Amino acid sequence: GLVEVRVANRGGGSPRLMPFSTFDALRKADVGIDELAAGSQFPASISVGGSSGPEMAAGVTVTANYFSVVGARPALGRFFSKEEGLPGGGQPVVVLSHRYWVRSFGGDPGVLGTSIVINRRSFVIIGVAEEGFHGHLPLYDYSLFVPMALRESLARGSLPESRVATVGRLTRGSSPERVRVSTAALVEELRGVSPADWVSSTFVVEPHTDSYQESRGPLSLFHGFLLALSACVLLIACANIASLLLSRALARAHEMALRRAIGAGRRRLLSQLLVETLLMLAAGSGVGFVLAFGITEWLGGIDITLDAPLMGEYGPDGRVLLVSWVLTAVVGTAFGLAPALRAVGTDLASVLRDQQGQGPGRNRIRKAFVVVQVAASVVLLVGSGLLFQALSKAESMDLGFDPEGVHVATVNLEIQKYSEEEGRIFFGNLLQQAKRLPGVRSAALTDFVSLASPPQRAGRLSNPEGDGEAFGGIFSVSPGFFLTSGTEIQRGRPFHQGDGRSSEPVAIINRKAAEMLWPGEEAVGKTIEIEGEPSTVVGVAGNAKYISMGESPLVVVFRPQAQLYAATNSLLLKVDPPGRDMPRRIQELVRSLDPDIPLSANEAHARLLRNQLIPRRLAGLFAGGLGAMGLFLAAVGLFGVLASTVIHKSPELAIRMALGASPGAVRRSVLRQGLGLVVLGLCMGLPLSVVTSITIRGFLFGLDPMNPATLFGAGLLMTAVGFLASYLPALRATRLDPSMS
Repeated sequence: GLVEVRVANRGGGSPRLMPFSTFDALRKADVGIDELAAGSQFPASISVGGSSGPEMAAGVTVTANYFSVVGARPALGRFFSKEEGLPGGGQPVVVLSHRYWVRSFGGDPGVLGTSIVINRRSFVIIGVAEEGFHGHLPLYDYSLFVPMALRESLARGSLPESRVATVGRLTRGSSPERVRVSTAALVEELRGVSPADWVSSTFVVEPHTDSYQESRGPLSLFHGFLLALSACVLLIACANIASLLLSRALARAHEMALRRAIGAGRRRLLSQLLVETLLMLAAGSGVGFVLAFGITEWLGGIDITLDAPLMGEYGPDGRVLLVSWVLTAVVGTAFGLAPALRAVGTDLASVLRDQQGQGPGRNRIRKAFVVVQVAASVVLLVGSGLLFQALSKAESMDLGFDPEGVHVATVNLEIQKYSEEEGRIFFGNLLQQAKRLPGVRSAALTDFVSLASPPQRAGRLSNPEGDGEAFGGIFSVSPGFFLTSGTEIQRGRPFHQGDGRSSEPVAIINRKAAEMLWPGEEAVGKTIEIEGEPSTVVGVAGNAKYISMGESPLVVVFRPQAQLYAATNSLLLKVDPPGRDMPRRIQELVRSLDPDIPLSANEAHARLLRNQLIPRRLAGLFAGGLGAMGLFLAAVGLFGVLASTVIHKSPELAIRMALGASPGAVRRSVLRQGLGLVVLGLCMGLPLSVVTSITIRGFLFGLDPMNPATLFGAGLLMTAVGFLASYLPALRATRLDPSMS
């Protein structure tokens, strides 16, 4: 099987990618891995002959054996030869992903042998990967694959220092545990060569399907929460089916007893009832599958701009549909079996005496089903309520900056082979000309866009005169950044044009950094060491949300771009009023400076933030839909049980009214019965909802999973719906005619 090998600290922590030099030593060692391959992501600027201009895409450099190790096959052409995977191994070649081939070349088989330009270097297309293959990293969608030996010509840094993801195929009889033991000797060898890197590090070996569980951890909990809500709906539906079939068995008691009396076998009757149940389930499943296709089609139409090359395909998976159908059939049959057995177990004598179905046992079962439905509905209501409240909180949250009216355009000069001096000139010209665009009030450059792009730098920050030390993000920004982004300078001053390359090194820290490095003191004017380099603190900015809306305040330091060069920058423009043609104007401006430079982002900052909330918004809609469905089904179940009870007890109720009972007393009796079931369901459902909601604490933006308003609201709504579902049978009970009974 496939395994992934990464590096981690002995004391724990998330596994990380390893340097190519470590991978090279690992693949030469005998550790129980038959073949080891590696891949390393890089940003690609692609130009295709006859296209309107360059475009950004995600590429990955791989070893020559990569495709054979992961078991991929070419849909067209071939993969890399061993020689092409070596330095100086002939002309530069590239393999396209199937999706990129269809999107950019229309699926033309004639692309083989043609050239495309990647990061200003020409590559010959030799193959297309099979459909559905996007690389071995889950959810990632790479557009092209290039031999690892060519990495230095495509991205910054030498090949030995490049961080790579590794995947290997175990030798026959080996296992991940045996590989872990075998790598211990290699760790000792590497520790002798590089003690600082390996004094507390070791190899982590995991099956390929589990290798990214750490990064998926919170997301897995969230998915588990949504699956739990789906299970609640399934439980409610099954309880409703069981209650319905029990009522149906009662209604057909005479029929089944008579058929048995005239010779029908019990097995034959049972088979008939189960077939009827399965036909009902099949009809419901068919409607559900149609809705599934419609919803996933709608999801596929949502335009989301992401900073990572994630797959964005939506569609019902055949395996999921098969599991859903089997689960529906098994659970539905299980819940329908007991009523069917009860129906065929009746005898004619008891039916003629009109005793069938009047016993307390059956009524207790149906009431228990109602209690379960109410409890599951409360879990659904609380879960969906928390998600909607969290979304509302996120949309009104103080982010520490103002994205409204700010346009973002990102340029990567690292892949364009610009030197630092050339890059400074390019960005300087871009900023000055952008300020002259119509409607632009202010403009700035930054190597990091809050809640829209990952930080490029992080490091150790310290107070050289004390014990204060922290690890935080290091951002490079131009003068005008704080004004354009709406980030408040709480003390001191922002950067200005005097903070140049030859002037005193300066920095601005956020409030969190000031509190950690100089607790209770004034930070402005103090010296801060950033990765050992001293700078003078000239200002303190307010805390903001940088990576996610749910994060606690992070430590951040800002440096002027004149003193800390960034090869990848985002142009921020404060536009008044925001214009729809701004993306076109910025694209034209960049191409006027260099026609071979693409933009990796070119849209309003507010839209990028809304994109971050799309998964939560979809989850809220999903949970809300499940909650409404569960509430409706529970109301139908409660109504059915009470209506059936009124019908069965109609002689008793009519006699009570004939003896002087008022309609109000009869109505209250039925309502009491219905609301009693609701109260029992609430007693079960509210504690369960708290337990399930704790699993998504990290997605609630600080909202308490035991939020009293949400719990009270869910209980009140369930009680109101339960009252309405009980009122109609209660009203019917008061209209019984004693003379007819």
